[in-house]
Amino acid sequence: MTKHLLLFFFIICLQFACSNDNNPTNGSTPKLASQPAAYDYGNFSVEPVKFEGTQEQAINQIKTTIDEISADRDEEGYLQTTKIPQLIGQFLGLMEQFPANDAASRIGFDAAEVANTARDYENAARMYHQLITAFPKSDRMGHARLRLGMVLDQKLNQKEAAKAVYRDFIENFQGHPLVGTGEGLLYEILQAEK
Repeated sequence: MTKHLLLFFFIICLQFACSNDNNPTNGSTPKLASQPAAYDYGNFSVEPVKFEGTQEQAINQIKTTIDEISADRDEEGYLQTTKIPQLIGQFLGLMEQFPANDAASRIGFDAAEVANTARDYENAARMYHQLITAFPKSDRMGHARLRLGMVLDQKLNQKEAAKAVYRDFIENFQGHPLVGTGEGLLYEILQAEK
């Protein structure tokens, strides 16, 4: 019951905060904790797509793939994963060709969310981690950090890695509207360990 309430609260807060994902309140770029040793993110099994044209064209191509994936659901309503490798290749190509760009980080976050929604949790974790590493100044970094913790915690059962990610999020994003959610999720793990 507690997890369901926290998930409901998270969804409401995510809807509120997605339109205005805050950087830390002091205006500084948050420092990243070192990658948690408890989880090996591994490598992607696809090669980056080489985009022809501008960043805007690349983003539009990724948006088209996201729309195609979003429209392709199985009989239970879950997203199909057949185009996820294509999306990952586009994600990697975008990050390679257009680094340190806020528009690229936003569509990258959307791509990671699609992989997560399609239940491709290992690749979603890799994508969130890649975003956090590649775009440290992105306005989506707080959300990416929290979502990474949630995937590690709830989907991949990597509690130690999730605790490190939640702690990093809580410490470095004190002004973020979802810090309370991160604190609640960390508290649940710590309570379960007792």
